[in-house]
Parts: sequence; C-alpha cells; structure tokens
Amino acid sequence: MAPVIDQLSSLLQKRALCPSGYYYDYDFNRCVRGSGWYWYGRWIFAAIVIILFFLIFFLWA
Repeated sequence: MAPVIDQLSSLLQKRALCPSGYYYDYDFNRCVRGSGWYWYGRWIFAAIVIILFFLIFFLWA
C-alpha cells in the first residue's frame, strides 16, 4: 500500500510546482501554460453533453 501513497504524493508535489493556469507536462518534465480553452473547454464540453442528454431524453419520452 505504501507505493501507492508514494506515487500519489509525488504526483501532488509535481502539481504543486506549477502556478495557476499551468499544467505539468510529463513528457518534458516542465510546467506548460494552458490556454483559455484548456480550462473553459472542459466546461463547454460538459454543457454540450448535458444538453444532448436532455435533448435525447425529451425526444425519447
């Protein structure tokens, strides 16, 4: 069980190294600035999925 805790703590330490608006690139081992779509894109995708869910639900009902 200890290796899982060690892996989790190392992941959190790497995430803490990057300032707000940046994400950790594991390929190059550095912080990379995320674009506005990096943050807002996931919310837009979630909204589209929810709208499609309700659309299919109401058309099927």
